[in-house]
Amino acid sequence: MKTIFITVAESSIANNILRGPFGTKIKGAPDLRIVLLVTPEKQQVYKEEFGGGNIVIESLPLAVPNYTERVMAFLAGNCLPTGMIKFKQMRQFKEDGRLLTLCVKRFLWYLPLKRLLTRLLRKLELYIAPAARVKELFDRYHPDLVFCPLVSYAGMDMPVLREAKRRGVKTLGAASRSWDAFVAHGYLRVVPDRLLLVDRYIKECGVRYQFIDVDTMEVVGFPAFDWYWRKDLIEPRDKFLAKLGIDPNKKVILFGAAEYYWYPRDYEIAEIFGEMVDGGMLPDNLVMLFRPYPGFAGPVEKVKDLRHVVPDMRAFSMQWADDLEMREQQVAHLLNSIFHSEMVITTVSTIAIDGMVLGKPAIAAAFEKTKSLYWFSPLRFHDHSTHFMAVMATGGIRKVDSKEKLAEAIKMYLANPLADQEKRKKLTGLFIEPNDGKAGERTAEAILKLL
Repeated sequence: MKTIFITVAESSIANNILRGPFGTKIKGAPDLRIVLLVTPEKQQVYKEEFGGGNIVIESLPLAVPNYTERVMAFLAGNCLPTGMIKFKQMRQFKEDGRLLTLCVKRFLWYLPLKRLLTRLLRKLELYIAPAARVKELFDRYHPDLVFCPLVSYAGMDMPVLREAKRRGVKTLGAASRSWDAFVAHGYLRVVPDRLLLVDRYIKECGVRYQFIDVDTMEVVGFPAFDWYWRKDLIEPRDKFLAKLGIDPNKKVILFGAAEYYWYPRDYEIAEIFGEMVDGGMLPDNLVMLFRPYPGFAGPVEKVKDLRHVVPDMRAFSMQWADDLEMREQQVAHLLNSIFHSEMVITTVSTIAIDGMVLGKPAIAAAFEKTKSLYWFSPLRFHDHSTHFMAVMATGGIRKVDSKEKLAEAIKMYLANPLADQEKRKKLTGLFIEPNDGKAGERTAEAILKLL
């Protein structure tokens, strides 16, 4: 019997991988023992849901970095010469005012010979001693393969990969939930034997920015999008809108709020939308379904009394996104929210990409009602956010920089939902495909093949 370690550092791994086709294919595989490494607070929950048969649940607390690891993280996190790293450096400086720290970060950003530097950092990484619990698990189970779906996650995946590399255990990593994996989090400190990636863009970034051998990377698609092939989850429109208190005669526009840290004033777009409907700039048969980002009540409070705007309280949660369990009921709600909407509007949320999967046009609002400092404004995403700029460069998401242009874009897509179709095809080819409902299956097959 062979043993696999699978790290489950965040709920996204349970949501998008374990509960999808991957879990179905891997569970019960002959002569295979799967050890899920989960955070202590999730151990009992996951034991009840996934445990039994050939699956064992073990707790692994998130690593507390020592001084050496903090130094390594600082170097790896600031040497990567992408716009997104500069974006994060400047945002931090505007918050803490530490000019000397910013100067050091910018010096690292401009350092030459990056390929040589990353090689050195990756060699030094393997000299960091393992945490006692990591060593204990390896000594007890002697895994034949380690699969880390959040390959750049320093709290769990990285320490496990590091120990596997030291012991000569086969390693498989993935960037399974994000399209910014190789441009926003610094250099990948431990490179696994093979990498499973969600789209072609990340593979290109792996070669260009991370100096990873192209032959070790495979594009398998977004496991999260496998859910969108479950047509049995689609409800009749009238029934779904009734649950939200929305008149089925209204046309719905879905607004997806961004993570609060990145942009906390999404509610202003909802305010502007309401003003445009009241002022006749938009048809009066429109309603905005405002989907808040998990963990933050502020935007909901701001929009709850707005005319023409309905906060999606069925999607609202005060639980932090990384801990939020998206089971079938929650995924079905998101799926129906997109399916029964005319289009998706956001400032910078990835929900625009979800909309594309279901063929919905998307708009990115690049303006704000209340002027803010540049490094806190939505404009910085369009100038420095490497992955977001690559998405916008396809033209598949329409950028609007004023109230008037937002109204024009909404009316255009209402009249012709297929407008910008060719540009959307370019976007999906780079950021969504392969999209056939089998990303989870391909991930499982990659594991079995490595064994």
